[in-house]
Amino acid sequence: MIKTALIKTKTYDQNEINNGVIKIFDYFGGAGSFFARGDKVLIKPNLLLARRSGEHVTTHPQVVNAVCRILKDIGCRITLGDSPGYSSAITVAKKCGIYDSVKKMDVKFVNFEKSVEIKVNAENRIFKKFEVAREIVESDKIVNLAKLKSHGQMLLTMSVKNMFGAVVGLLKPQWHFKAGVDADFFARMLLELNLATAPTFSILDGVYGMEGNGPSNGVPRELNILAGGINCVAIDTVAAALLKVSPEMFYTGRTALKMNLAGARLDEIEICGNKLEDFNITDFKLPRKIENIQWPIFDSLRQALRKFSLSEPYYSRDKCKFCAICFNVCPAGAIKYNAGQKIEFDLKKCVRCFCCQELCPCGAIVIKESAFDKIRNYFNR
Repeated sequence: MIKTALIKTKTYDQNEINNGVIKIFDYFGGAGSFFARGDKVLIKPNLLLARRSGEHVTTHPQVVNAVCRILKDIGCRITLGDSPGYSSAITVAKKCGIYDSVKKMDVKFVNFEKSVEIKVNAENRIFKKFEVAREIVESDKIVNLAKLKSHGQMLLTMSVKNMFGAVVGLLKPQWHFKAGVDADFFARMLLELNLATAPTFSILDGVYGMEGNGPSNGVPRELNILAGGINCVAIDTVAAALLKVSPEMFYTGRTALKMNLAGARLDEIEICGNKLEDFNITDFKLPRKIENIQWPIFDSLRQALRKFSLSEPYYSRDKCKFCAICFNVCPAGAIKYNAGQKIEFDLKKCVRCFCCQELCPCGAIVIKESAFDKIRNYFNR
């Protein structure tokens, strides 16, 4: 059985979070079982965008604080880093409160900028190498501090997806472009990247998560989830189960099942602490699911039907501030931008990565359901 710790946590009160994080480590023999004095430990939170902590876009400062306290007491040397979608790690950390929360603990902040190549020799892996932040490779241990949110492309972003931040800056859009409209392919890459970077320990902050138009412009929601362990796949499987989402329903979950990864099935996980029945989360709102439907017919007709079946980005002119972030981050060059006038999406170029929706700072971009979705939803009523 694969062990995962689950603690029902009602608030971000410092004492409650500290006690919850300590309990999670204790189910695995304590933090001292993983870390030793002098270890160079990299903490990788979710620092997607520069937002206040109350918007629940980033890992909460109290969760980061609790982990830093534990590692500091052991005598570890702590570095905190990420590669945000826009801006720098320290700018995001200051905006969301993480910087002030840990600045007295001699924590070093880094923005992932330089990459090194890591090679993968494991069998049954598609990706034989990854370029990741130098700090990932140079650290003795990694602590993965993810945020539980809905996600426009992957449906959910949790522990597995959080390690995509190990990829530096402009290399992220390249991966999105390689993945094209195949969300399963992208999920496979995320899982293999997670296995390659191998975080020592992971904690998922879902005390407050995000539903709907996530991961940056959804609606914050109280979920009371604080989970952790060694196996990121298992943590995500448990968290999804609390949301009433089976592994088959979200991309990294169902790809993990296809890969037969440990932790992909709920019945092979030993849940320590609180049980699933201690939570009563209903009607968690997921974003529009993007299906890569393969039509087994002539190429010309297949292209027409794929357009009919694929979701699309859509923007609200009333909300748009014409900041040009969507234009700058689009890996496919599919956005036409006229400052102060309008934004247009070239759907022939669009690879449906929805980086534009993910990083829009004002929530102006949403995922519009396809004609196929509308018809399917009508008959499923």
